[in-house]
Amino acid sequence: MAVAVSSIRQSGALSGSQWQAGKIISDGVFFSPNTMTVNSIQTFLNSKVPECDNDGSELYSGSTTRAQYSTSRGYPPPYVCLKNYSVSVPGTVADAYCSNGVAAGTKSAAQIINDVAKACGVNPRVLIVLLQKEQGLVTDEWPWPIQYTKATGYGCPDSNLSASDDANNNGCYDAYEGFFNQVWYAARQFQRYVKQPTLFNHRVGQTSNLRNYPDCSSSGVRMETGATAALYNYTPYQPNQAALTNLYGTGNSCSFYGNRNFWRYFNDWFGSTLVNPPPDQFLVGDWDGDGDDTIGVKRGSLYLLDNDADGYADVTFNYGGSTDIPIVGDWDGDGDDTIGLRIGTKYFINNELDGSSAFRYFYGLPDDIPLVGDWDGDGADTISRRTGHKIFINNQLDEYSEFAYSYGYFDYKPIVGDFDGNGVDTVGLRINQKFFINNLFDSYSDFAYAYGSTTDEPIVGNFDGDSDDTAGLNIGIKYFINNGFDGSSDYRIYFFD
Repeated sequence: MAVAVSSIRQSGALSGSQWQAGKIISDGVFFSPNTMTVNSIQTFLNSKVPECDNDGSELYSGSTTRAQYSTSRGYPPPYVCLKNYSVSVPGTVADAYCSNGVAAGTKSAAQIINDVAKACGVNPRVLIVLLQKEQGLVTDEWPWPIQYTKATGYGCPDSNLSASDDANNNGCYDAYEGFFNQVWYAARQFQRYVKQPTLFNHRVGQTSNLRNYPDCSSSGVRMETGATAALYNYTPYQPNQAALTNLYGTGNSCSFYGNRNFWRYFNDWFGSTLVNPPPDQFLVGDWDGDGDDTIGVKRGSLYLLDNDADGYADVTFNYGGSTDIPIVGDWDGDGDDTIGLRIGTKYFINNELDGSSAFRYFYGLPDDIPLVGDWDGDGADTISRRTGHKIFINNQLDEYSEFAYSYGYFDYKPIVGDFDGNGVDTVGLRINQKFFINNLFDSYSDFAYAYGSTTDEPIVGNFDGDSDDTAGLNIGIKYFINNGFDGSSDYRIYFFD
């Protein structure tokens, strides 16, 4: 559902030329739950409706008052503005999509927006804009009860529902109607879109064919963020040129305004929907257990993993925070690599490609460099560490190292791999453009070779499915794969997601 928009363009507002169909909003903006407090939400709502028309005494049209008109439609006064609205909340519990529940009690709209945002990890500004986009509640001086019933449009399809699903005949599934349910289930659904992307039509890294309006033209849109894909799953249309040209008004018969209005309201009220994300962090792993290592990237808290070396993500999921350090390993020895996290001296181990950890433990010092490998050849990876020029080897996922040795200097970059194909990982070094390979746990390198330049980032993996690991290079979005121990690359991959 999309509400009508004012034709009055605000000072300093957007131009339709700034619209990016594949990047409506960054994940870092959409999934930031701490951008507002209850008080700041309340202040914002107050600012949008300085005075409510509680009794409907203002004129609707001609000499007809709002009260007269709405009574004729079955909605007599009084009316309650969103800033003054409160309702009894039944309470919810945490689940796979919302990491916290919401306590029961009578709560204001501002409190509900705040509580749901924090419970489900969604920006409260997103929820505020959603309420405006769907029902115009934020700026409405005399909202009808049906607008609260269908506040976010969740579970309120355009098609007719059966009496068993919609006993109240108000256009929503009974289980989802009402202000709190609408806000809670909408926020939860946004998390579901990104945590279970294969269940839905639109997902990050893929191109979707999106219509401008039912029975109107369509075009392909590549989803550049998980949040953008989520918005299209929620409202599956993109604005046409007419809607963008008249950004603060109406377009033509093939114009649909839902996602345009979301983008427009957010920018006008809260600033840009886009942020400059930190650079991608490259990852190497055997994500599907086929014996070949391939590339992945961490982008904020979003992971994009490529199983077939074509530069596009086959698996995407959110896990942890944007500043957490990712670690890759086959922690349970089942043949496929998964992502873990390091936060300070705490390690979180995850045996699945999803957003939950199996267990955690403390190990080492804050300034250590974590090293992941199968040090004893048992098929399972564990975490060791480098402190200064010393390497501490740990064959268990616990806080104790089993032995240590000195190798290289503190400013040399360590690399880990099974360089001789014997099933045991060891530590080598990258010094400027030279790679030093060591097949033992000692202070001496077995051989060295030059490859790449000093600014290239080394990547190590079994890229051809044989028994040994080799070193490649990362330069921006380009990954150069070398299946030998020499100075030439066999092929390169452009990671486009």
